[in-house]
Amino acid sequence: MALAARYHANTAFVSIAVAGPTASSAEMILPKGTDANQLQFEPQGGPAISPNKMWDQLLSNAGFPPKTDQAFIDAWDQAIDTYGEVFSGLTLVATTGNGLPKLSMAGPFTPPSPFGPDCTGADNIDCQAETTILSHFVGPDVGGANGKATQTSGLEVHDGKGNGYLGVIGVRFLSQLTMGLGSASTRILGGAQFNKSVADNPTTEGGSPVVEQGLYNVLRLFFTGTPVGSEFGGIIGTAPLNYLQIYYQDIEYATKHASKPVVVVETDPTGAYVPVYETFQDLLNRASEQLMVIAESEP
Repeated sequence: MALAARYHANTAFVSIAVAGPTASSAEMILPKGTDANQLQFEPQGGPAISPNKMWDQLLSNAGFPPKTDQAFIDAWDQAIDTYGEVFSGLTLVATTGNGLPKLSMAGPFTPPSPFGPDCTGADNIDCQAETTILSHFVGPDVGGANGKATQTSGLEVHDGKGNGYLGVIGVRFLSQLTMGLGSASTRILGGAQFNKSVADNPTTEGGSPVVEQGLYNVLRLFFTGTPVGSEFGGIIGTAPLNYLQIYYQDIEYATKHASKPVVVVETDPTGAYVPVYETFQDLLNRASEQLMVIAESEP
């Protein structure tokens, strides 16, 4: 409420990530796991316990059924509703994270309609919980007088694996499912954020020790499945995407190397590999141009 009172009238303020029932970021992430070494917490001098055991005890104390993620779902739904009441005229962003504790007993796992394809092939209670949160988020009466978007903040070359991990695949799925709908409350825009700076982590982020090649590789994953997928050697599809967030280190790198093109091996529409001399800034410019082509306009 204080942030809205101070910045709501600023025209540069266009979106905000829903957060609150989370840990280290706006993503749906909390401590999880069965390894006691993950959580060095010693109640009353006792041994360390695992995050999942901690959650089971805390949720039991709060009166929730044992081994369920319902408390996290309820907290996220409440946060979404609160942001919809506090803000208006913005885009509210729900950021998936593949990071909620998996507390439920084994199967059956039934993601809410129409999110079944997001969790195909996975006995994954995290995917079920996150899609249940999204099923609330996309409701036409949810979010107040705001637009809505989903985002993955873990975009990297290994982010396209699917099978219960929402990632950029889940973002594209929802943006495609709701594309063209006439109101801001029912059209869910799509976006992504690099998991790490490409310039600082070219191999882990982009799958190449060459920074520019790493950027091209991540952009291929981002744009694949959209109408301009072939521009970066990916697959053409129909999903719209609206934005891509990058780290300041990548902006600094682009500026510093603006006149230093290197060889980037690209894939042309025939599938052939083509070496092209490009700078980091060249690739960012191309990405910006293609985003303007595929982004959905305001309802």
